[in-house]
Amino acid sequence: MARTVQFLGTSDEVTTCEHCGKRELKGTVALSIDDGEPVYFGATCAARALAMPVKVVRQETARADDAREAAARAERQARWSAQQARWFAYLDARAPEFRGNVFRQLEALGGYAAARRGFTP
Repeated sequence: MARTVQFLGTSDEVTTCEHCGKRELKGTVALSIDDGEPVYFGATCAARALAMPVKVVRQETARADDAREAAARAERQARWSAQQARWFAYLDARAPEFRGNVFRQLEALGGYAAARRGFTP
């Protein structure tokens, strides 16, 4: 039966290889085998265990790191966009006569500082 291995990325929090026991590594490769709990191997041990070149292990690990960072960036962007939408809705509710003109809305509310004091994110 073939096992499925997923590269989860690198970890600098776990610095001991779970395969050979080597300690104080700069980082480890996090792998999930058959959707199980992550295991942490040094790059060389991961390559040996997976029967692939170290270069490929590093490339796949970097790809997983990039995907994880892209997902975190998308989540931050979504939170920021939601907060911006609440801010603009607040301005529209407090100064509807100037809808679409943030400068005029802020001016009508007594300036940016005054408007922010009344806004609850």
